[in-house]
Amino acid sequence: MKLNKLFVVLCICYFQMGMSQSFTQPIADLADPHITYVNGYYYYTGTTGGDISIKKATTLEGLKQVRLTKLFGPGNVGAQTGDYWAPELHRLDGKWYIYYTAKETGSNVQKSFVIENSNSDPMSNNWNFRGKLSSAGADYYAIDGTVLELLGNRYFFWSGIDATTNALGRDKPQRIYVSLMSNPWTLTGSRSLLSSPGELSGGNFGDVNEGPEILLKNGKVFMAYSANGCWTPDYKMGMMYMNDTANPLLLSSWTKMHDPVFVTNAATRSYGPGHNCFFKSPDGSEDWFAYHATPNSGGDCGNTRTTRAQKITFDGSGIPQFGQPSVIGEPIKAPSGEPALPIQAMANGLYKIKQKNTTKLVEIGGAVYGNPASIIQWEDNGGLGQQWWIQATGDGYYTFISALSGLAMEIGGCSVSNLASAAIWTPNGAPCQLWTITDIGSGNYSITNKNSGKALEIDAADINVNGGNVQQNASTGTDNQQFKLEFVRATLNTLNMDRSNTVKIYPNPAKEKFTITGLNNQDSIVQIKIIDIAGKTIRETNTTTTDGECKVDVSSLKSGLYFLHITTEITTIYEKIIID
Repeated sequence: MKLNKLFVVLCICYFQMGMSQSFTQPIADLADPHITYVNGYYYYTGTTGGDISIKKATTLEGLKQVRLTKLFGPGNVGAQTGDYWAPELHRLDGKWYIYYTAKETGSNVQKSFVIENSNSDPMSNNWNFRGKLSSAGADYYAIDGTVLELLGNRYFFWSGIDATTNALGRDKPQRIYVSLMSNPWTLTGSRSLLSSPGELSGGNFGDVNEGPEILLKNGKVFMAYSANGCWTPDYKMGMMYMNDTANPLLLSSWTKMHDPVFVTNAATRSYGPGHNCFFKSPDGSEDWFAYHATPNSGGDCGNTRTTRAQKITFDGSGIPQFGQPSVIGEPIKAPSGEPALPIQAMANGLYKIKQKNTTKLVEIGGAVYGNPASIIQWEDNGGLGQQWWIQATGDGYYTFISALSGLAMEIGGCSVSNLASAAIWTPNGAPCQLWTITDIGSGNYSITNKNSGKALEIDAADINVNGGNVQQNASTGTDNQQFKLEFVRATLNTLNMDRSNTVKIYPNPAKEKFTITGLNNQDSIVQIKIIDIAGKTIRETNTTTTDGECKVDVSSLKSGLYFLHITTEITTIYEKIIID
């Protein structure tokens, strides 16, 4: 037994020191995200509604652990009164510029504006209003502006309307336009129409094309955009592209893809994914994109939208492949070149949390995906709602991220009061989402909230009751404030494998069975191994595909993450499956 315990400790230390950085979805709590990586930091911003705010961190996971800093808004010279949307940070001509949308003073119409900062640090409070960006003779509704630099010229892309709809006092249909820029705050010449609603397969819901974003890669200029209303689950990404020697003002330069490139994935509760941005990994070797999505199956334009990030791959023609919205709450290998966080006493990993003298586990009440949600204790049911990713922040604190939803444990409303309840909320860097973990011996730990300085506890009256409240209180050292942290597994790099772009697994997470599609175009024998996180093959079977797909029964497997080792007649494919 002592040897086994030592082996476990060594394994934990190995993963803590030897693994590359990882993160879990979502990475932050804003819609319309924009990420810029410069000089060792990710700079992150998005729609707050009330102002332009930004945060920075050295890792994607670290974005959860810092607060937004307000840079510009009501009260500043030139600022608008409200409805601040979709800011983007760009470095142009040795200065910082933020392009954003807000309600124009006097007209009550959303327009595009820009602010400038000549300081080397964009977080500095030296932002100056440069003005409104509008096309000559077409000063209409204009949102979601972004910039392309190409062959010595600079271009501004945005979502706008034509003169007819403007005259009718409407903001639809929204179309994608582009204009030449004479400097970072001025458009010159006429605008060119590039994309209109209804040109993408899958239906037109809301008369919207918006959120244009530019990726330069493989000798081409790719423009991703978002289609359909954000209030629908049909919000999605389309794409068009041209050679990087062509003129972006000419519609004839562009090839528009008929089908969407990124859509809702109900299996991961990721609805209405869109309004993306592109950014590089810290070492410049990888291309990534961030986007927002909601767990609301009916779609949402509100604050249930959160920011997620995924790596881009490219097909044989150099066309970006975005895959599907990934699982929330599950660790993903971070962009290449991210620094490892300093080692702390508690190994990063997946844990079950239980009060010292019970067998009950701390869980999300009702196993709900959204926020707010209460945190209680309940009998162990093997569900992801009872498992928590504990991640060190590098400064003595930890975040507790739900393996079910990817949301963070906090004290509700950031209260500092005794008996204030623990709750789930979108990661936002608030001190009430940060915790210290203190080893008090015999395998027991106290957990203290950074914001309040108070200890996590189970309500003493409900210490062995299903549904007992998890709350904070002044530290007393009593048993109801002591917890055991049951290690489930280390933060494995589950994406550190070659995975197929054509093979799909659904549903994922699965309950009793799942289907594998895209294996080939004919009937054949396929070998399928199911491997647990310890590397043990727990099931091996040979099956025959029908029209390139097969079904796999997993009704007898315990909940958790597994690897699939799929061998066909011509290749071997690795995939992941979550059994819930």
